[in-house]
Amino acid sequence: MFARLLLVLFATVTLRAEATPEFSDFPVQPISEHPNHAVANGLAVAVDAIREKKVLKDYFDKDMVTEGYLPVHVVIQNVSTDTNFLFLTDNLAYVVGVADLDTLEGRDPSLGQVSRGTKIFINPAAVLITPGVFLFTGMKINKAAAFRHNILTKELTSQTIAPGETIRGFILFPIEEEDREEEVAVRIRLSPVGSQSVQDYEFVL
Repeated sequence: MFARLLLVLFATVTLRAEATPEFSDFPVQPISEHPNHAVANGLAVAVDAIREKKVLKDYFDKDMVTEGYLPVHVVIQNVSTDTNFLFLTDNLAYVVGVADLDTLEGRDPSLGQVSRGTKIFINPAAVLITPGVFLFTGMKINKAAAFRHNILTKELTSQTIAPGETIRGFILFPIEEEDREEEVAVRIRLSPVGSQSVQDYEFVL
């Protein structure tokens, strides 16, 4: 009886292990080696949009673009010697379908300005905390839990960056699948702690 119970427990653990996907982490590399990077005013910033289906499968076990989200990996390093910087996801801006970008600062996303071929989205991190948003139909509970845990683990969150510190993670921006290959623009905004000034880093990907 005891041996039979052990066999059942072993089979259960094996099935759960097979149902739980393994996720790759985005490779850590110097900011200067990222295709899209900038160094200015005490900060080094790099941004990578992940579109390839195979790469998305490795990182998330799903083609996230077909689910309506473009993962953008962001790395921010504080290269100053005496300034703390504040990064807030509320200050992120994203535009899809950029024909010729002057500056995102000229737009006011809070007004919901959307022109043909252009989508503006603020605070994409909010999609990560909606209960059940990533519990897709037919996905087993333990696999869904692992998937959601992976998303939350890889998420870039609001935080203070001390001198010499580096933060990194993904932001998921809403996107239509047909816009997968469209040019996109991302604005990363940071502020020196205790200052009302802002520093913008804009990239077209």
